[in-house]
Amino acid sequence: MSSPSLITLPDVREPYIYQRQPVPSVTESLSFVGARKLVGYNEAQAIWRGTVGTAVHRATAYADVHNISWKQIPVDVRDPWDSLTPEVGDFCWCYEEFKRREWFVPRRVEHRLIGKLGDLAFGMTLDREGLLAGIPVILDIKTPKKEEPWWGVQLAGYDIGMRHVYKMPPERPYRWERFALRLLPGAAVPYRLIPFAKQMDYDVFKWSLGLTTWCRNNYPNNQP
Repeated sequence: MSSPSLITLPDVREPYIYQRQPVPSVTESLSFVGARKLVGYNEAQAIWRGTVGTAVHRATAYADVHNISWKQIPVDVRDPWDSLTPEVGDFCWCYEEFKRREWFVPRRVEHRLIGKLGDLAFGMTLDREGLLAGIPVILDIKTPKKEEPWWGVQLAGYDIGMRHVYKMPPERPYRWERFALRLLPGAAVPYRLIPFAKQMDYDVFKWSLGLTTWCRNNYPNNQP
């Protein structure tokens, strides 16, 4: 499992560096080509939801790294999250229920690394890598009110990056299965586990990374 230092999540503003040069992240690439800001986007709601989502990520990461329940996190550590909104605790409970019901064992928590696709380098931070009922998976934790198709592309980028870093061949038996975990406080089943298996997700990520990198190289004053 990742080291406890990862409970302080990497700053999303901190650039990913490869060979002393900044490289785009998976999500930056998707934002640049417009995949993350399409029909129905509400900026104010997205900012608020993003703040809550960050708190949920910090809290669940702390609990996973220390192998404790959300309720066992020390009060002085929990206070900033609790004061933000009670919904943070509700989301954390949903995540714990998912782990218990689905036999999920995290092995890497908020795992930051540099992947490569051919000559193109890119940054990424996995929410979780682990075993889902014994099956290796890449898991991204989600708190938005609606599901988004770009999640599958994001996870495809993570899969490509992980296979590069850990020298895994591209054949399917060696791939991680890809899932988004949508946390649903108040629902009868407090989460929805969403699988992604389309090959086109990989193609779309390749296109978005290629276009983003090309624009960075040719228009350095207008970098995404």
